[in-house]
Amino acid sequence: MTVQNDEIQKIMVSVFELTGCKMTADDPIIAMMLIQRREMVELVAQHQTQQQFFLDELTKKANAIVGSADAFSQQKNLVIQEILHTNTQMLAENENKLFAQVSKRIQDQFSEMSVDLFQSLETRTFRLMMILLVVQVGVLIASLIL
Repeated sequence: MTVQNDEIQKIMVSVFELTGCKMTADDPIIAMMLIQRREMVELVAQHQTQQQFFLDELTKKANAIVGSADAFSQQKNLVIQEILHTNTQMLAENENKLFAQVSKRIQDQFSEMSVDLFQSLETRTFRLMMILLVVQVGVLIASLIL
């Protein structure tokens, strides 16, 4: 009962400070104000409970969103790694194909150059032999004449 008396005293002091009117403890307005204060305390407690529930649910959903974002990030990294791996394989395959094509071209060019060089050497050798033959015939004729 002393708690209620303390509340009544607080109400009477508050009303006097605000309005300048004096009230007694058995005034019906005091009873209404006590009921109103208790209802306000209950409403505040109920509001705090609802607010805490809301915050808890919001935290759960935020954690789920963060978890989803992390999973998405991991999935993104896996996809990027797969793309990089595939690109590396394709690059290696293309390099091998390019190397094979370049090698074939080099071989073909070398073969053509070898044939040309051989033909050139053959022609030059034939000419040299012909010159040597002419020189030898000339020397033979000169030795017969002399």
